[in-house]
Amino acid sequence: MHKDDKLHIIDYILEKTDIRRYTPQLNQVRHEHRKYRHDDIMKFCTSCEHLWSPVPHWVDKSLLRIYPKDIIPKIGKEKKKCPKCEKLNRSNK
Repeated sequence: MHKDDKLHIIDYILEKTDIRRYTPQLNQVRHEHRKYRHDDIMKFCTSCEHLWSPVPHWVDKSLLRIYPKDIIPKIGKEKKKCPKCEKLNRSNK
């Protein structure tokens, strides 16, 4: 193509619809730079087989968040009984 030639309609459309041109910039703040990663705080309960984590009182009044089974992978989580299971074990003794 010469400089004096007009763009072909296909070239014009390809130029205007280039995905790299219109992709929004991703947030540059990464989760690794926070004080902690939530994945490190989550624990796997050996008795009820749920994942749980301590949470602030403004998130949940019980200070404990229990996640449904088989939603979040259990690989690499620390194994520790959740406070509810510990309480049940103490009351059964």
